[in-house]
Amino acid sequence: MTNWGPRAMTRDSIRTLTKRVEKLEVRYRPVVEALERALDPFSIEMVVLRLAAGEWECALKLLDRQECEVCRSRPLRPSVFDLTNPDSLFEQATKGCEHLPDETKYLIARRLFESDREAACEREQARSPYASRGCRA
Repeated sequence: MTNWGPRAMTRDSIRTLTKRVEKLEVRYRPVVEALERALDPFSIEMVVLRLAAGEWECALKLLDRQECEVCRSRPLRPSVFDLTNPDSLFEQATKGCEHLPDETKYLIARRLFESDREAACEREQARSPYASRGCRA
């Protein structure tokens, strides 16, 4: 007679189950991390999502770390966009900005670059307090 209760799990079955869960964690970790970053309203991912949706005014305000009433009234669902594929996200953001004048596109690109550089400096300083090369004090 086979016992199917919790005591019936052998050491091998627990090991197998643990390996399967670990594989799932590794497989879906980038998706979960991207969704977590996209939930932060001032994250670069949220700014790019706003650009992909064609809301460039809101994206500029988010880059300046300002609250935006338009953003609050129309929340984005990150699940609409593929956050794990930067190429498709870039294409969507480019399409969302096609109608803008070149000066505005340049302004958005410059602010994105500055924001990315600041985030890189923060990550670098979090790793090592002595690594301040190229970062503003």
